[in-house]
Amino acid sequence: MSLRRTPPSTATYPNVIGTPGGSLNNLGSKFGAGQTSAGQDGEIKTARALANLCTPGGPTVLHDLVLPIANITANIDHIIISGLEVRILDSKTWAPGFYWTFAGKTRRGFTRVDHANTRTMAMATTAISKALSGTGVRFVMRRPVLVIWPSNTKKQMSLWLFRPTSANAVTGAGFAARLHHYAGMKPANQDLVAALVPLVISVRDQRTPTPTRQVPSPIPAEAFRTVAPRGQSADLLPEPIAKSTPVVRPGTSPARENFASDDF
Repeated sequence: MSLRRTPPSTATYPNVIGTPGGSLNNLGSKFGAGQTSAGQDGEIKTARALANLCTPGGPTVLHDLVLPIANITANIDHIIISGLEVRILDSKTWAPGFYWTFAGKTRRGFTRVDHANTRTMAMATTAISKALSGTGVRFVMRRPVLVIWPSNTKKQMSLWLFRPTSANAVTGAGFAARLHHYAGMKPANQDLVAALVPLVISVRDQRTPTPTRQVPSPIPAEAFRTVAPRGQSADLLPEPIAKSTPVVRPGTSPARENFASDDF
């Protein structure tokens, strides 16, 4: 799947587009209601954290996008656009514990966790980069981030020795505490937004190009821990620029299609 070459955008898009966890609604019979619910829970928590940052004059977040690869039904949980920078986020809900990686294998305590070693983030980054390159829109691809939320509070979640392939990993609390670091602060380039909006599943399936009412309301920052986990490594984003209020102009509605999608 390729994106169309995009002319300069004449529209200003909302700062939040798409429905977090939306494509998991129809996958209960395939993966089980419990697993699907846990996946949605992680995506919704990440969306709530991002809602504190993605406001007018700030970056734009796209939730639940189709992966632009033919015959692949996986989805991308979130894409953040800050200026010309694009970063993919993958939300997970995992059992808490101490995660560590050695010789390419990850364990929680002494138990092997094979699902932690998937290469889907590398595949998603390559696919989005290739798709955007065909549009003629300038962009800078940032290293993707795994945002991992604990499934319960019986233990603490520790990721400082976890080394996922082609991505950085951070706990949900650490992500919420350092939103500006992971998401940036610049207003999104509208040409980039216009190029990626056709991949948003809810936009393709629904009648409206602005499904922002379905996105959860922000959670106060105080609801999260204020200290990020030690040992986290991620590339720093440039310094923030002055915020400005976008001017809304009439835009066009993206194409409508129906298709299946699975979570990573």
